[in-house]
Amino acid sequence: MFLRIGRRLAILGIAFGAITLGMAPSARAAFQIELQEAGFGALFIPVVPSPTGTPTIAFSGVYGDFFITVLSQSTNSPGAPDQGVIFGSTTQVQNLKKNQNPSNQPVGTNTLTITTSSNDFNSPSTNPLNFFSGASATFGTSGGSLGYQSYADAQNRLYTQTPAATFTPGPQGPISGSGPIPVSTNEATGLFANTGAHFSLSNVATITLKQGATAGTVLTDLAHLDPTNPTGFVQQVKRGTGGAILNYSDHTIVTPTPTPEPAAMALVVSGLPLFGLAWLRRRKAQA
Repeated sequence: MFLRIGRRLAILGIAFGAITLGMAPSARAAFQIELQEAGFGALFIPVVPSPTGTPTIAFSGVYGDFFITVLSQSTNSPGAPDQGVIFGSTTQVQNLKKNQNPSNQPVGTNTLTITTSSNDFNSPSTNPLNFFSGASATFGTSGGSLGYQSYADAQNRLYTQTPAATFTPGPQGPISGSGPIPVSTNEATGLFANTGAHFSLSNVATITLKQGATAGTVLTDLAHLDPTNPTGFVQQVKRGTGGAILNYSDHTIVTPTPTPEPAAMALVVSGLPLFGLAWLRRRKAQA
């Protein structure tokens, strides 16, 4: 049931991303997701064609020691210069590995890193740019942690992180919890000084989940197709098997800094002579 809810939320997330980010893609813009766990080769997930033209990446299936239920990320790159966005819908991750430690030893954990990167965002004329990023999560009863960090790069490079990246608001989290209570990294903000015509954004989610008392059993439904799954069919973890579960979503948004309205600027300018006269009067009174 938990997995089904997660899949429905993910599908809704894809639809929301398609509505809010529906911009025609550019042939030169790149958009990638990398899955990485120690001991396994990195997996790069391709962009899935979308009828709206929104560049979207989606994946459902097994990678390393984890089962992922619809990892979906969308971007509006290149889009209009009024906003640059990477949006991640609700994604469910479960640790499939069985705890091999004796019963009197701490439960083992595994860590999955999900990196999303997109370039060729069009820069607005105003500078610097407002930068917002954050993630929210709900953990299963076993618990785990989620760390998150976003980066912006004025040199328009993919997967650019500190120290090479132009800007980052810093690490967010890790946040941890257990049970159905949602937790959040809170919103990180900052000013990104972009000097070029384009810039790139990269997000890194680091997920650590506890191993289970039993190994996770993955069931394949041959009656239903799933184009996001490497097997081509819908898969899910058998209820009661496997380890900790995490549902999370994330976002990075870059917007222009607001420019003063003409009326406001006129008010400020008109007040400058009065300010100068008052200053001169005070100087004469002090003399």
